[in-house]
Amino acid sequence: MKAIVSAYTTPGIRLIVSFLIKVSLPSYLLYRAVRHCLPSIDVHLGWGCYTVLGSLMMFLLHILYTHLLSIYHLHRARLLNAQPLPSVSGRWPGNFDLLRQWLGIWQTGYPGDIAGRIMNQLGGTETYGVKLFWHDTAFTADPGIIREILTTDHANYIKGRQLTDALHSVLGSGVFNTNGDLWRFHRSMSRPFFTRDRLKRIVPTFVKHADHAIQLLVDASTTITTATNPETEAGSVAVDMQDLASKFTLDAATEFLFGGCVHSLNESLPRPWNAPPQQEQSSSSPPIVEKGSPSRSSSQDSFHILPLNHPHGITPTPTPDSAAAAVVSSPTATTPFLPRRPHQASSPTTSPTTNPTTPSCRPQTTTTTSFPAAFTSALHTLASRLRSGSLWPLLEIKKDSTREDVKVIHQFVREIVKRAIARRDQRDRKQFGPGQQTTAMVDEKLSSSSPSSSSDEDSGSGDKTMKTLLDHLITVSDDIELIQDELINILIAGRDTTASCITFATYILSQHPSVSARLEREVLSVLGPSRAPTLDDFRSMPYLRAVINETLRLFPSVPLNVRDSLAERVWTDSTTGQRWYVPSGTSITYSFFHLHRSSRLWGPSCQQFDPARFLEEDERYLKYFGTSPFVFVPFNAGPRSCLGQQLAYAEVEVFLCRLMQKLAARGERIGLDEEAIPVEARVPSVWSQEGNPPESVCGGGGGGGGKRTCAVMASVMRRFSSSSLDQEGISSGRGENLEGKVEEGAALPLHSSPSRLSTLSSSSSFGSLAPSLDGRMIPATTVEGVSPRRAVERIRPKSHLTMYVDGGLWVKPLRTLA
Repeated sequence: MKAIVSAYTTPGIRLIVSFLIKVSLPSYLLYRAVRHCLPSIDVHLGWGCYTVLGSLMMFLLHILYTHLLSIYHLHRARLLNAQPLPSVSGRWPGNFDLLRQWLGIWQTGYPGDIAGRIMNQLGGTETYGVKLFWHDTAFTADPGIIREILTTDHANYIKGRQLTDALHSVLGSGVFNTNGDLWRFHRSMSRPFFTRDRLKRIVPTFVKHADHAIQLLVDASTTITTATNPETEAGSVAVDMQDLASKFTLDAATEFLFGGCVHSLNESLPRPWNAPPQQEQSSSSPPIVEKGSPSRSSSQDSFHILPLNHPHGITPTPTPDSAAAAVVSSPTATTPFLPRRPHQASSPTTSPTTNPTTPSCRPQTTTTTSFPAAFTSALHTLASRLRSGSLWPLLEIKKDSTREDVKVIHQFVREIVKRAIARRDQRDRKQFGPGQQTTAMVDEKLSSSSPSSSSDEDSGSGDKTMKTLLDHLITVSDDIELIQDELINILIAGRDTTASCITFATYILSQHPSVSARLEREVLSVLGPSRAPTLDDFRSMPYLRAVINETLRLFPSVPLNVRDSLAERVWTDSTTGQRWYVPSGTSITYSFFHLHRSSRLWGPSCQQFDPARFLEEDERYLKYFGTSPFVFVPFNAGPRSCLGQQLAYAEVEVFLCRLMQKLAARGERIGLDEEAIPVEARVPSVWSQEGNPPESVCGGGGGGGGKRTCAVMASVMRRFSSSSLDQEGISSGRGENLEGKVEEGAALPLHSSPSRLSTLSSSSSFGSLAPSLDGRMIPATTVEGVSPRRAVERIRPKSHLTMYVDGGLWVKPLRTLA
């Protein structure tokens, strides 16, 4: 029933109907009360008036309920010898003004600036609370509290309904969007696949697609000609590494998940805005290959690039061992992985109808959007929903923004699953004979999926004929929808997060030539100039892993995560021992971004990029990371830790190794082309001015508001960066602490005692400097709470579901000095 309602309605309509149902009861009660109390008076009020009055009555009752609930929470805090969380509040009901201001800062500020400013104004605390729309929310970057949420008390912290509802249209009931027994079942389905033995066999797949992607980078950097004058050389063209990494990880992920890739790397790459017009290539033109090199077929060390106008579908090499050896074709469109860019539709394509049990044939499919384009567009929609909070359905009243994309995704994945199940049944019939499944077949399925036979992720045990995750899943279940949701969830994890890491690792290497040179020496010493890496080779390259870890420390692929508390809890501040009361139902955001950049946890060089801190011979390794592993959590932790952690490491390591080998052979290193960055996505000049908020904090918000909103937000930002105690525009909350006092600091309220404020302030290392690589000096913290790294950034990092570079990461190979 729920699926039928979702199919014929929109999220906005469902929200409005739900609201009207809730309003109808108080409206009816109000109508009956008026008729009962005033029977002699002829009251002619329409139902519309009763509805408005009922809504107002419900709203007032809700406000009264939240205030009474706050009083109850204060009482519970006293009983538990705790205090309410330090909190902030605005002038508008529900703190709606704060939300608008924060959305504006998010558009133009540096990641973490909002929380950083609040924590700074609250005296340096790593945990605080705020009521948004009268709902309790909490933020924390305290490693002890994060450890409790993820491990010691993980059963109390679940993915809340607001999050799961926003993601359900795309993720369904997959492993990343469920809780409890259903989550445990999904995780147990996929865990046996991620063994070291299977990972060894997946590495050559990574090598093949990494070679393809890096060759595209090299080809784009060769001399090109202009369209206006073919005889004139126009120089090299920058490549968007973010788009290239996304296509690489999508192709690699679809191959090891489905048995065949979507060939998104065969699509033409986006060109920078300042590139000269490119000469048109005719449909009969030969394939594009590296200048001076013959065209060769795809292999581990070389590959054949198809013409840019070639209609690409998913065309894997059929093998009897792969359950997805033949899959549905899907026309693709050029889809750069750039935020806020709508997906492009291609012309409809129809394939002939075929027998679904014949591996060499393709079934009928009619689509107007490619799978890669639909997949990327759907993820952008999910990110927009999460930024809009609980009111996101109101932005989708006319249509479900993911519906068309999900149709393409589901059609693509369902057909693969159906054909895989059909081939499995056909193979079983040949093995056990016609008719019903025999007891031997059932026993074989149970043994292949039992924990005793396949739960050891390092042993490499299991059926070696299972090449893909799909091959494994169809031995566990016949439920097409369940397998579909699991594949989509794993695909999202295997694509965006790894692409994010590759993107920022490339950016870091372009900014630190000494790191790039040292990494190149290590790679060449182990692999030589051309040999493809294996999984065992990575054990001999500790600096490579250190570079990746340091990239994930400064730019974690998933910078924030959220949970809802089922029951009330008391958190203990790991610095001061202060006990904080957290009510049941609180929405909690925990930040890896702030955790990884804390001067208390990583020392005065916390803002510097220095991979040596992850080498065991470095004194900082034991002093910080070695003594407390929970200060570095790039792959989550506890029961919900990332299943594909080692697979992600291997994929990034393969890409960086092949990149270093290719550039070394050409006498080049990777460089950032700042001129190719779109003007609207360039770093604001005020980022380099200590203590000043971005001047464009109100611009580009997309939500309207005009000059008045801009002035309000600019005023708030000025007060954020000053030391004044002026309270114009922001008032203190109504809560109280055990001492009955409300301390204020730099225009934001603090619900704690003066001793707490002095303790936090004295523990902060504001303004401390540490030596850095390549002669850069970055303070550990600032007195304004904004990230000190923004003064040296050359790109604009942002985050939605994952970290990304606004406008793309435009790079090109540069000649190294002899």
